[in-house]
Amino acid sequence: MANQIEAECLVVASEECAELTKVCMKILRFGIDDEKKSDLISEMGDVQCMIDLLGDHLDISSDQILEASTAKREKLKKWSNLIKEKEYGGPEGPEPTRYGDWEKNGICSDF
Repeated sequence: MANQIEAECLVVASEECAELTKVCMKILRFGIDDEKKSDLISEMGDVQCMIDLLGDHLDISSDQILEASTAKREKLKKWSNLIKEKEYGGPEGPEPTRYGDWEKNGICSDF
């Protein structure tokens, strides 16, 4: 059971994540402009602050957070288009092997 300080930290962190979500959704709905980008930066900073405080109050080290972040980046490399490593000599555009096909010189084959 969380003590009072831990509980407050968890509540504020949850609220800040919700505010970041709200700004992200507004950008998706209406596009990004200077004001929305400023709002996004502000909310990202608030969430980062709360991540740091959660670590402090719940005895989670920055190394543990970095390890979890690195694991997430590896998953994203595999399952999303958010993180791309530079490939030399490969095909242009989306990674065809992600969809089970390989395209080279106009020839596509399943494997």
